[in-house]
Amino acid sequence: MPWEGIGWIVGFVVDSGAVVPLYLGTQGVGPLGVGLNRSRDMTMTPKEPDVDLMPGTLDLMVLGVLRAGADHGYAIARRIERASKDAIGIEEGSLYPALHRMQRKKWITSEWGISDSGRRAKFYTLSDAGRKELDR
Repeated sequence: MPWEGIGWIVGFVVDSGAVVPLYLGTQGVGPLGVGLNRSRDMTMTPKEPDVDLMPGTLDLMVLGVLRAGADHGYAIARRIERASKDAIGIEEGSLYPALHRMQRKKWITSEWGISDSGRRAKFYTLSDAGRKELDR
């Protein structure tokens, strides 16, 4: 899969002793060059390599997702997972503190709404300050 535009090294994948850079670019996360799959119940398969992300990576990924439009936390996590072909699993214990931190920094705003499933959810929107942070 071609990866075009500006990107960042956001972590590394270790597979059979080889370290492969993990990029976050305009087309998503890649190239990984290894099979990174999760089963439907989101448990790791035995062959899945470890993925270590650099500090601040989750913030950049969330800001990148919100560039496309407002979304709620669960949907943000799923979009990151889909973009990385499930190489990156976003846990609630990491996502929501990151969202709160970005709100304090005024990179995102939030308001309550109703999700596609009909549940009450907090929707996050990229602010001008967040757009500047993402573009810097």
